[in-house]
Amino acid sequence: MRLIMHGVPEKLVKHATPDQLMIMLKIVTRDMDQQAIINANHIGELFGGGSNQNES
Repeated sequence: MRLIMHGVPEKLVKHATPDQLMIMLKIVTRDMDQQAIINANHIGELFGGGSNQNES
């Protein structure tokens, strides 16, 4: 169900082998991790942080 919620087609999930399901899950997990990092960076920028600030 988690794969389907993240955009993997239901038909693909239903007919996948266990190895294929694990690969799809790793891809979805990596995507969620990358999205969390992006969100954290944006939140940091909203509170005055950011890589473009000069702290000299």
